[in-house]
Amino acid sequence: STERLGILSSLQELNLANNQLKSVCSFSKQFPNLEVLNIANNCIDLKDELRLLAQCCHLQDLHLTGNNTGTSEEEQNEHLMQISLLMPQLNSLDEVILNNSNKEQNAPVPKTALANVSLESVQKITSCLMDFESEMEDLQQSLVGRFGEVKDLLE
Repeated sequence: STERLGILSSLQELNLANNQLKSVCSFSKQFPNLEVLNIANNCIDLKDELRLLAQCCHLQDLHLTGNNTGTSEEEQNEHLMQISLLMPQLNSLDEVILNNSNKEQNAPVPKTALANVSLESVQKITSCLMDFESEMEDLQQSLVGRFGEVKDLLE
């Protein structure tokens, strides 16, 4: 638990990797000006702790690898997407640059730009889902054809 550290209002960078932490519930109050946080390889269930972590409004660089983000790759990607949407101020997540232009300008992103980025993200996701759905239909038709051939061979 980090509660023993008290409130460190000037702290901007914190590395708590590999410490078997289970919660980040007090981070936004304890470390209100935190910009860089490494909580990699802990026991944090990000599914439950995500909204609490999003309260760290000054956070720019976040390291989460090695925590419980979900059991499947799809769930992990969903949680990472939620993080990037809940924390639009992030410049990097697990060393992946999210807002390269924002980092260079060192200025807050206007809400209209965030809306455009979110809309573009939604459109890209929708496009990927439509492509995936089409591929699944093709696969289903292929399987039906193959099972038909096997059935004919067995008769």
